[in-house]
Amino acid sequence: MKITKCFTLIALLGLHGCGFHLRNPHPGSFDAIELQVLANCPKFENQLRSYLQSYNIKIYEHQKQDKETNDYEFSPESNTQFRQRPLLKISCPSLTQQPLVYDGEGQLRRERLTSSLSATINYHKNIELEVTREHQLNSNQSLADNAEKVIIISEMQDDLFYKLLTHMAK
Repeated sequence: MKITKCFTLIALLGLHGCGFHLRNPHPGSFDAIELQVLANCPKFENQLRSYLQSYNIKIYEHQKQDKETNDYEFSPESNTQFRQRPLLKISCPSLTQQPLVYDGEGQLRRERLTSSLSATINYHKNIELEVTREHQLNSNQSLADNAEKVIIISEMQDDLFYKLLTHMAK
């Protein structure tokens, strides 16, 4: 019993020290958005939808302004219409790989991965986001290198999504 408590305490201290608790809930003050992905990238779109839904944000398909829909409300003070929820137009992310270090045999040992995307919020707020990571390669561990690279790219995408939500909240 004491061993279980000891392992539990060590696990809690490990989680507390690793920065896991520093991940904040989404910073937005909105609970629904309209989404329009500008290119055909279904995998990215599904991941974005899953990320937004994990923060309990409802996602609506973007529709053109129509008097029959409930996407707009009428403001009697200014005699104009205004949007109830933010419109997010987003492009597919791009990934660039830059070689940094080669060994004496000419094999790549370190590379820089940069993922970037652009988005527009409510037709006027343009956002360019970029995340960069460096990846150490080992020629004896090519399968592990590839698996690590997939994880790094996934984490970079999550960071881009979080940055996007932060910009939308401003």
